[in-house]
Amino acid sequence: MDFPLDEKWQQRLETTAKKLAEVSPTFCAAKWSQVTLHLQNGMTHSCHHPRPHKIPLEELAANPDALHNTAFKQSQRQLMRQGKRPQECDFCWKAEDASKSTWSDRYIKSADDWAPTDFSQLAQENHPAPTYLEVSFSNACNLKCMYCAPDISSSIWNEFEKHGSYPVGGSYPIEWYVEQQRKPFRLTDDNPYVTAFEEWFPKILPNLKVFRITGGEPLLSPQTFKTLDFLCNGNFPDLTFSINSNLMVSEAVLEKTAEALEDLAVNKKIKDVRLYTSVDAHGAQANWIRHGMDYKLLMKHAHRFLKLAPHVSLTFIATHNVFSFSSFGLMLSDILEMKRAHIRDARIEPRVMVDITYLRNPSYLSSLIAPDHLRELARYSHEFMERNAESPRMPWGFNRYERNKMQRLWEMLEKGPQGDDALQLDANRYELRRFVEEYVKRKGAPYAGIFPDYCEFLSWENA
Repeated sequence: MDFPLDEKWQQRLETTAKKLAEVSPTFCAAKWSQVTLHLQNGMTHSCHHPRPHKIPLEELAANPDALHNTAFKQSQRQLMRQGKRPQECDFCWKAEDASKSTWSDRYIKSADDWAPTDFSQLAQENHPAPTYLEVSFSNACNLKCMYCAPDISSSIWNEFEKHGSYPVGGSYPIEWYVEQQRKPFRLTDDNPYVTAFEEWFPKILPNLKVFRITGGEPLLSPQTFKTLDFLCNGNFPDLTFSINSNLMVSEAVLEKTAEALEDLAVNKKIKDVRLYTSVDAHGAQANWIRHGMDYKLLMKHAHRFLKLAPHVSLTFIATHNVFSFSSFGLMLSDILEMKRAHIRDARIEPRVMVDITYLRNPSYLSSLIAPDHLRELARYSHEFMERNAESPRMPWGFNRYERNKMQRLWEMLEKGPQGDDALQLDANRYELRRFVEEYVKRKGAPYAGIFPDYCEFLSWENA
C-alpha cells in the first residue's frame, strides 16, 4: 500500500507487523486464513498473488478439507514457521525489499478485519478453516475480455479451440492448459471439486468473515443460486458476502439475483452484501476492451439492480489498462451520477463505489506502455475525482479510498515506466501491436474508429 494512510490504519499495521514478527520474520496470516478456489479446474491458492496449484484428487477423496489445506500449501506454511520465504510469495518479498516504508500485502491482509488476531495460535494449526473465501464454480462466461484467459472464460476457450493462442508471449494454446491440468469442467460435467465444496462449505461457513463468488460469469452457474439459497435459509451475522458479475444477463436472472441479495441484506441474514461489476472505459471503448459487453446495458442493469435491491451496494471494478485513457473520465462521470441517484438516505453515504486498479499482466496491455500524451490523460481523471470529492455538500462524491486509488495510478503513470518496465518498453509495445492485429481479426472489431487517438501509436510505422 503506497498511498497515504490515516493514523488509525497506520497504527494497526505497525501493531500487526510486531505481532507477525513474534511468530516469524516471514509469517503471513493469509497463508492460513485466505483461500481462492477455481473449482472449474480444481486449482487453489492462498490470497491472489501466488500462482494457483492443483488440488490432488486423492487428497480431496480423503478429506474435502484439501480444497484449502493441500499438502503443498502446508509445506509453504512450514517454510513461514521457519522464517523462510516461500518462492510463490515473491510479490510481497519484492515489495518489502524495495522499500521499508511500503506496506506489502503480507501486512495489509494480516491486519484486515477477516484475519484472526492470535497469530501464534494460527501458526500452530495444520488444517485451519479459512476466514476469507473466494470461489469460482465454473468458467462459463458470455464475454471475451481483452486480458482474460481460456480457463476463466468459456467463450475464450471456444475461441482458442478455433483460432489457437495469440501470437504474443504469455498466450498459451489449449494443449498447454490440458498439460497443466487446467482444462475446465463444463457446466454439464460431474465435477468432483464442486461436489467436495458442497460437503465442505457448511462446515467452514461459521468461521467465515468474507465470502465472494466470482467466475467466469457466476450468474450463468446454477451452483451460484444453489449457494444463494443456502445462505438465504441461514443466519450469518458476521459474514460479508459479495458476487462478481458482468451484468450481461437476462432481466429475469438480474431480478432473481437482486431478490436473493436483498433478502440477505434487509433481513440481516448477512452482515454486508455487495455486488461487483467491471468496466474499464466508456461506451464503445469499454465494449471493445470487454468484447461482448454493452456499456449502455451495463449501466441500465446497474441502475435496475440498485432499485430492486435498495439495501445492497454496488462496486465498479475499473482495471485501468492501455486502452482506458481516452474515456476513463467519462466513465467516472457516469459512476458519479449513479452515486448521486442511489445515495442511501438513511446513512447519508453512497451505495455505489469505484475501485480503481491497474493491469499488471499481460505487461503489453499495461497502462505504463502508453506514450506520454496518452498517459497525461490520467491527470484529468484524477483532477475530476478531486473536484468531486465527498463532502457535506456532496455526500455521494468520491471518498478518500477511491481518490487515493486514482492518485496512486496517476503518480505511477506520471513517473512513467521504471526498471524492468522501462527495459521492456519497446518489446511490450511490439507485442501490443501484434496482439491488436490478431484481436481485430478475431473479433471483427477495428480500433481506428473507436480509438482515433491511438492510430499513430499502434501504427507499425512507429514500431
